[in-house]
Amino acid sequence: MELRYGLNPQQAPAYTTPVTPGRWPVRLLHGEPSFINMLDALNSWQLVREAGRALGRPAAASFKHVSPAGAAVSGAVDEVAAELYGVAGHEVGALAGAYLRARDADPRSSYGDFAAVSHPVDAELAELLTGMVCDGIIAPGYAPGAVERLSKKKNGRFLIMEADDTSCRRARRRGRSSDCA
Repeated sequence: MELRYGLNPQQAPAYTTPVTPGRWPVRLLHGEPSFINMLDALNSWQLVREAGRALGRPAAASFKHVSPAGAAVSGAVDEVAAELYGVAGHEVGALAGAYLRARDADPRSSYGDFAAVSHPVDAELAELLTGMVCDGIIAPGYAPGAVERLSKKKNGRFLIMEADDTSCRRARRRGRSSDCA
């Protein structure tokens, strides 16, 4: 896969190949990722996948420049955060709540983040993301209409990736969990 650029926009395009030929751990549904976007997607996906499994609840992360700006599991969104994100007085679902809690860990660092969630993106989270300064998302799936809604964000430049969780399960069975990024 040719990426938009290396670590910085002035650099030549970077390239990436899967560890196992023909078996990509992610599928690009929309947009053109940079090298940093790819690293953010893979690292954030690993974090939310493991957190969601270990804790048995939807998990979310906000990544920026290969570092987590925040990570959280589903739970109540406090009043200040609800007001800040425009959801005060509304019932917030588990997945949207997990992302808002992750983003609220450091809202300034989360500005222009890459989001990751452990469960398929539902309509509520897709709608919430359309109003935030966020560069992309990785998830194990998308509800009908979510990809279309998100693909209109950022003048069509919003990155949408789907994680292939089955490739990591196969790698673990073969004793190669390090193949899971």
